[in-house]
Amino acid sequence: MRTLCQEAHELLMARQEGYGDMIESWRRIASAVSRRTGTHLSAEAALWVLIEMKFERDRNSPENADHLRDAIGYLGILGQLRAEEASLRSSDTAVIRLDRA
Repeated sequence: MRTLCQEAHELLMARQEGYGDMIESWRRIASAVSRRTGTHLSAEAALWVLIEMKFERDRNSPENADHLRDAIGYLGILGQLRAEEASLRSSDTAVIRLDRA
């Protein structure tokens, strides 16, 4: 029997294969919402909206495991986004050090 985490991972991999890079997709989503609303929304904030929506749905219908599976998937994307941004920040720092030398 697969766990919710395994199911979430499999679903994310299938969606990435069908829809493309998840991180870039969330950045585009955040950018589009920012343009529509006139208020900056980061990819992280956009993900948190969906995560909280899934938590709210779970509070109202805890018998439906899809809510938690989807929240786990969104949290996984959030983790990847943060890791990528941290990597970019550390590589930016390295470039700055090299430029100063």
